[in-house]
Amino acid sequence: MRIELIKKTTLGTALLAICAATVLITGCSGYNAKTTVTTQSTISPTSGVTSTFVQPKTTTPTSTKTSINLSIPNRDVKAGNTFQIDVVINTDQELRSGQCGLTFDPTLMQCSKVEEGGFFKDWAQQQGIITMVLPQAQIDNTKGVISTMGDALMGMVPGGPTGTGTFCTYSFTALKDGTVSPKLTDVELGVQAGDLVVALGGVQIDN
Repeated sequence: MRIELIKKTTLGTALLAICAATVLITGCSGYNAKTTVTTQSTISPTSGVTSTFVQPKTTTPTSTKTSINLSIPNRDVKAGNTFQIDVVINTDQELRSGQCGLTFDPTLMQCSKVEEGGFFKDWAQQQGIITMVLPQAQIDNTKGVISTMGDALMGMVPGGPTGTGTFCTYSFTALKDGTVSPKLTDVELGVQAGDLVVALGGVQIDN
């Protein structure tokens, strides 16, 4: 199933938390929580004139060659099987951050852990910087929901990874025979746009 991620001008909840932490740790101005227009008014005590300062809009980048998908080796499982599902990014853009969550059938499968993949981490290590996973994914095996996990590059090194790589990996155990059909939720990928990191538009999602 393929859907198109709707363009956004602000980062999602998970990435906002990462951006805030980035500013505190590195002082990097490349992470800004807003890309929308903001205004501030001041009134002169002598003239009573109101002055308004407007932050310029930032154009939201769009890619027709960026996708995020679930890699499931075998959708047909048997009771007791352990298996992994990778979230795979494929992009022509230099990404700075990403986030996603997952839903699944809790009567068919149970999740044991969620691990950061190598897409951001491997590139960061090559550049001598680190990544931050924030927030960590929270697993609810009763409802079949894994909360949003965010991952972002930390530091002043420009650019970011491109091509194909694993964003994160979910580990499951099958409770009975059946066909698994998990769905990605809250997907967002961030790119640098001037002094800001903004959500990339046009991202294709394949479940």
